[in-house]
Amino acid sequence: MTLSREFGELLRFRAVCADAGSDQRRDLGELWADFVGGRVVVADEFCTDDRWCMALSRPAERALDRRLEPRRVEVLERILLGKGQKSLAVELNVAPSTVTLIASDCLKAMGLDCSSSRVPLLLVMAAHAWRARTDYKEARASEVAHDGAAYEVISVPRPEARLASRLSPAECAVARLLLEGRRHSEIAVLRQTSERTVANQLAAAFHKLNVSGRAELICHLVSREPLSTRRTRATAHRDVQPQSASSPGM
Repeated sequence: MTLSREFGELLRFRAVCADAGSDQRRDLGELWADFVGGRVVVADEFCTDDRWCMALSRPAERALDRRLEPRRVEVLERILLGKGQKSLAVELNVAPSTVTLIASDCLKAMGLDCSSSRVPLLLVMAAHAWRARTDYKEARASEVAHDGAAYEVISVPRPEARLASRLSPAECAVARLLLEGRRHSEIAVLRQTSERTVANQLAAAFHKLNVSGRAELICHLVSREPLSTRRTRATAHRDVQPQSASSPGM
């Protein structure tokens, strides 16, 4: 769903006010199930200085054809849980473009017009909660009315503070802006520096965190077990596996 600039700014103002005064909670795993079931769609997504937020709307008709096919949902889930699209395409024996298209179609059905690499942090967090792979289990919830329509507002604390112990202040700043969905050119303007400097700072941050980009950075932040730890263990596991003379291809 695409909102006009005026509508979006006013909705965000009301959403932030409603969120700040709420003590209600929303189970993030159930939220993912609602997305998959077509019961909610994203009307707007944004962040404040200390929280990630979403405004959700409920479709007028909860027809069965709004539900996403389980096989297509599984593709999107695996991507949001950290699986690379190319390696996933190999596993499924399909073209990478097919995986990209499936993920894009699922996101559009959820109200998002973006690629899987630009997915909002809250949606990734919900997918992880559904599969019990994160310690983030609940969001703050509230309701807001706008222009005759009702919206559910959910928010979670921004998790980027944990990066401060591993990154320099400049690297933390550019990573934070990247997580917000900013492009290199926008970050350069906001940071009053060059795009090359932004790219170098992000590359340094990715190297320190052992991630390849924004999608893996989000997984690093929300996963109970960071991707780098999983990779290290997986590599060690392969190294200790005994070779068999009857193994395929040997």
